[in-house]
Amino acid sequence: MLWSGRHNDDAGVRRPEVGRCSLSGSQDGGAGEAGFRSEVSETAEGSMIVGAVCILAGGLRRSPLVEAAGTSVLDIDLGGGCTVLEAQLRILRESGVDTSAPVLIAAGGHVPQPKTLGHVAGFEVRQGVDDGLRGPAGVVRDMAAAFATEAAQVLVLEANRFQVSGMIDLCEEHAMHHPAATVAAAEEDEPAGATLLTGRCLSLVPPRGFMDLKEQLLSRVYEQGERIRACRVPDGASLPVRTLAELLVLRDRLRSVGADWFAGSAEDRTQEVVVTQSIIGAGAVLGPGSVVARSLVMPGAVVQAGEVLADTVRRGAGAEASKMSASRRGLSW
Repeated sequence: MLWSGRHNDDAGVRRPEVGRCSLSGSQDGGAGEAGFRSEVSETAEGSMIVGAVCILAGGLRRSPLVEAAGTSVLDIDLGGGCTVLEAQLRILRESGVDTSAPVLIAAGGHVPQPKTLGHVAGFEVRQGVDDGLRGPAGVVRDMAAAFATEAAQVLVLEANRFQVSGMIDLCEEHAMHHPAATVAAAEEDEPAGATLLTGRCLSLVPPRGFMDLKEQLLSRVYEQGERIRACRVPDGASLPVRTLAELLVLRDRLRSVGADWFAGSAEDRTQEVVVTQSIIGAGAVLGPGSVVARSLVMPGAVVQAGEVLADTVRRGAGAEASKMSASRRGLSW
């Protein structure tokens, strides 16, 4: 990777304190399990401010999950009406991101545009347009450059990855070293779908033309002699959400770190229905004697009496179901 040689590898060296930030999962979530709740005490000097959150939700290809669900991944109901977007914003809020920061969603291309707009989890969510001509860096510049200063950075998230935790670490890393950009790194040093960009970084994006975020913009930042930092987030802190299997893993992960703001259960056994390792959306109807396993039943969808639903996304409004395998590659029709 471009920035692989710029990781913070000071293992065992105590980092300067930039505010007391701690992940509660290290205390009450079990060894090695990172939660999302935080305790943040601001400091007058060196504190990190997120001026805007930009979520890249467009693209030329739909993920297998979006293809099956027929909706933006951000609009998928995790249960009880809590969408993926709302869950993500709740976690950002718990991590110390101020709700005064606007949330800007770049959508377009062949991916359905998100419908969850307005006030969500205390944030104001706005939608921009990604026509595919500007590239990720160009879209971020056009939407969010006005919110990026030396004191307030833009947090860029990818819609196909969910940040369960690690945002506090990312913000601390950035505040301590003041680079032009800080990239969250997951296992094997792969980008984890979260990047902090400064105004001087976005100033390198031309007002016209295509520019990619990782390969082109970060390369230009490096060529200009600016510093790029990478912050390794804990295992399981950033999860892909491209397949049904990955969505179910995310649901379980949120439960394991104590998320209690979405209703419903992944397990339900009564005389009438059996639900196991599944997500049942708000308003979905399960007929008597039905069995739902490893599936997503979307809001308003109906599972007929006696029907067995397995490894399936069931859309609402009578749309045809789509089968997805739980394989690592994610899809078999």
